[in-house]
Amino acid sequence: TKTPKAARVRLAELIKESQSPADVWIQKLSDTKRDIELHLTRLADEATSDVGSVPEIDVAYAEQGQFNELRLRRLTKLWEEQKSDKTQPIVNRDAPRATDLAPQPIARPRVVVLGSGWGAHAVAKVIDTKKFDAIFISPRSYFIFTPMLASSSVGTVEYRSICEPMRSSNPFIDFYEAASTGIDVERKVVKCVSVGTSSEFEVPYDFLVLGIGMKSNTFNTPGVEEHCFFLKEVEDAKRLRAGIVDAFEQASLPGLSEDELRRRLTFVVVGGGPTGVEFSGELFDFLQQDLKRYYPRLVPFVSTKMLQSGEGILEQFDGALQSLALRSLRREGTEVVLGARVVEVTADSIKYKTKDGSVVSVGCGVRVWACGNQPRPLARDLIAQLQRPEDAPRGRIATDAWLRVLGVPDGSVFAIGDCAEVETGALPQTGQVAAQEGAYVARVLNDEALWPPADSPPGPAPGGA
Repeated sequence: TKTPKAARVRLAELIKESQSPADVWIQKLSDTKRDIELHLTRLADEATSDVGSVPEIDVAYAEQGQFNELRLRRLTKLWEEQKSDKTQPIVNRDAPRATDLAPQPIARPRVVVLGSGWGAHAVAKVIDTKKFDAIFISPRSYFIFTPMLASSSVGTVEYRSICEPMRSSNPFIDFYEAASTGIDVERKVVKCVSVGTSSEFEVPYDFLVLGIGMKSNTFNTPGVEEHCFFLKEVEDAKRLRAGIVDAFEQASLPGLSEDELRRRLTFVVVGGGPTGVEFSGELFDFLQQDLKRYYPRLVPFVSTKMLQSGEGILEQFDGALQSLALRSLRREGTEVVLGARVVEVTADSIKYKTKDGSVVSVGCGVRVWACGNQPRPLARDLIAQLQRPEDAPRGRIATDAWLRVLGVPDGSVFAIGDCAEVETGALPQTGQVAAQEGAYVARVLNDEALWPPADSPPGPAPGGA
């Protein structure tokens, strides 16, 4: 007779192996139920307060600094309730102070998560902080809803509407605003440099989740860094919005020829992936809705162009969707040039090579670079340390089906999102995939029944590249 735990392990294996839609939906409902229960538990923990005295404190919360936040909320509530009652003291002097608590060792395993994107944000939402001491490390202290980043660049939405502080995503996690510079897998520590002071420190871990994403790839094209706008961060969207406004304001100056007006008001998007297509659509809406109202004289001189090196746009999606998006862009007036490889960018033009080898120069006022990603230095270093070149041909960290990094014998390191690639097949580099992977890793950590079998390590350490 199997023990309950063994039965749960076998059930998890059957669900993972099964292709039945019913089994898949049963597992999704089970995951959702656990997530809701965990969220309600967090809310109850946050709301639990006895303003007259401080209840028993989890020493790990005190270690993380969460105790001070909790006590501040209670004292604030006490102040509001007692300030109208002149017979009661404002502060309960008998309550123990945070400084009276001696530091205690952390009893829970520590999960360190690198990043603040879709994958890391999903981990923060799902991870059980009663079981784990969860620490998140990223140079950016907030999550960005990237599908709306293009909208914010043209003013459709404000930046604050697409950002959520990582600390507010789960009040019981800890966050360090720092850049990760290295990982020592043998010692199980992450090496970091703080953003503000550049001080160096190390963070030990029991489990490590890499959600560091990727950065824009310029392919070493001359002039891209100096003369193009990018669309990865809120700061990029701010610069792009200022660049669009400047283009119209400069075109409004007197004494400009029609040729110069057309050059200044030509917008070129390099890249036909999701970012490039989203921005092109948002730019069309801006030109249709706001341009006619604020710059009616300039409408006849505005043009938009998209340069795509491949034979279609949105190449990672279904063919029907590619065709629909291409027809939609062209119907809106965007000139889409396929098979165009950019060879140089200057302050007032873009040069690209066509399929027949000829070089074409396009005068333009705003150039948006939205093509290609490349791994971050931390991912490159980890790949060189743990994996063979054939394991990561595209520069993405290779993982097994449980998202464990290949080459780490004890399976304590996971990789999710754009920086990772499952050995069984590459998944699209989208926010949806990263969020699903982050939630999956958190659920696996939360429930031992979902842990991979002990006799299936994530591949032998190949001894480096």
